[in-house]
Amino acid sequence: MRVAGFQFVLGNPVDQQRFMMNYMSDLEAKQKIAANAVQRFHNQLGQGQCEEIYEQANEILKSSQSQAELVRFCATVQREFGSVESTEQIDWWGQPANQQADQYILTRYNTRFSNASAQEIFVWLVKDDKAELVSYQVNPSTPPSEINRT
Repeated sequence: MRVAGFQFVLGNPVDQQRFMMNYMSDLEAKQKIAANAVQRFHNQLGQGQCEEIYEQANEILKSSQSQAELVRFCATVQREFGSVESTEQIDWWGQPANQQADQYILTRYNTRFSNASAQEIFVWLVKDDKAELVSYQVNPSTPPSEINRT
């Protein structure tokens, strides 16, 4: 886990420690929300529910690509990589999104699909105990043509 840096303006060391403990607890809770969102994403991807993925995504993602572009991308991932067989979280990173309790959570996974292995990188905006997809990348570590030979 990595946490973005920030400066303390609290004068009392006890206040600083309490602040950090509360912050870390909140951050870990938001990471769990993001981890559940990854499972939901994989389920939706496997069922071809790319329109739903788009509708549930954050405005940042929607401003960077159209629904049609995301649907085409999902179809390509399904065709080239296949269905998710297993996934293992590599690490995660959190950064405050604003003055409220919202957090950006970046998670990285090693994922074995039926046709390939890949590293997936998700960025989520977690607010009000809900994760919205901001960005998704999938980078093959084993090309589809090689995984079927092993």
